[in-house]
Amino acid sequence: MAKQDFETRQLRLSSGGCPIHGIGVTQTGHWYAREDGTSFAIFSCPRGDCDITLRGNPSTNFWEATPETAPLLGLAPAAEKVYDLDDLFLAFGRIETRLALRAYQFALASGCTPQDVIETALTKYLDSQPPALP
Repeated sequence: MAKQDFETRQLRLSSGGCPIHGIGVTQTGHWYAREDGTSFAIFSCPRGDCDITLRGNPSTNFWEATPETAPLLGLAPAAEKVYDLDDLFLAFGRIETRLALRAYQFALASGCTPQDVIETALTKYLDSQPPALP
């Protein structure tokens, strides 16, 4: 597949599509309002293997990249992040789904249970991390 340029990705974003896949995004987060009156929600690509997130409002055709998506469009990420706890739970839910699928595939190949695979990997990862500062 040909490499996509930033202009093509930005054009897809401006029409409310995933900048990478070109398919319509779905609302995955709550509605927010900025001080200037702009209201938006968090939208994501519906493909399970895509982590693209956007801020958007289909009623006003407002679409912009989140800080995580901005570099894929050739933009500098905005300093602000406007998320709440529910948005983080949703993001972790998507990660858990992909983790569960990978653990299941690995478990089938190795003969372990998926839970054992996840617990072993997570324990090794957490044990290798320095403790968080308060």
